[in-house]
Amino acid sequence: MNWRADFAQLSPLFAPLQDLAEPFHRCSQFPNLEQLQTVFEQRHGNVQSLGGAPLRFVPQAKKPTDFEYGYEQRIYRNGDIQTRLNWHDFFNALIWMAMPESKRALNALHYHDMERCHAQGKQNRSPTQNAVTLFDECGLVLVSDSEDLLNLVKTMRWHELFWQNRADVNHHMRGFLFGHGLYEKAFQPYPGFCANALLILYREPDIGMDTARWDTVTLRAINATRWQDGPSVLAPFPLLGMPGWYAENEHAAFYQNRSYFRAARRRENVSWVRVP
Repeated sequence: MNWRADFAQLSPLFAPLQDLAEPFHRCSQFPNLEQLQTVFEQRHGNVQSLGGAPLRFVPQAKKPTDFEYGYEQRIYRNGDIQTRLNWHDFFNALIWMAMPESKRALNALHYHDMERCHAQGKQNRSPTQNAVTLFDECGLVLVSDSEDLLNLVKTMRWHELFWQNRADVNHHMRGFLFGHGLYEKAFQPYPGFCANALLILYREPDIGMDTARWDTVTLRAINATRWQDGPSVLAPFPLLGMPGWYAENEHAAFYQNRSYFRAARRRENVSWVRVP
């Protein structure tokens, strides 16, 4: 899609970005790197990577030939967030603005694991790298104060969760799309549209769209998650089933789509993280 300044109004899935979208309402094309940097600094001041380098949005470089100049390495060492002028990278920039602490933590996890693998001469991506990448691209932060609801997600009992316990979901479960790849797909949602959820047991799930608070909760969960277990620590989640996120799910018949709301092979390592 071409640039649309009203993008945040197109779907309930964009709700977490409403406040972040406001500075770009007058843009007639994709915001340039200077505009992104200005908004980032207005919100957070001078933010550094966990490697100690000031974070800045920079042009996409050519594919590196040296390990030290990889995408994650450049963020950690130099603070360089390589950014193209397209939706995918624009949404990545917005998530940096929404959740800088969580994004810094993921980058550090990625960087240190890549350094470890490189020192050992390993060529393939590790389980940690696969899990962190999956969450960064397609992650959902899902919080609830109900172990029963989180267990329904974990065991993929979708009809029971979304329809039979609909009132409880509305009152005791909240989600924040974290993966910037999900936002790009949200322009044209389709049955089959799924996220990989980080499940969080939290005493007060109704935290609105306070991004600073979401960032704090997400960071604590990131730090408590066994990423070394790989993608299986994340729970598959059919996004269009969440009440309020898709108009067609107001009818029970929507949840009869067995190809979408199916109990696929369960990820045995999925559990919820308890955040105080």
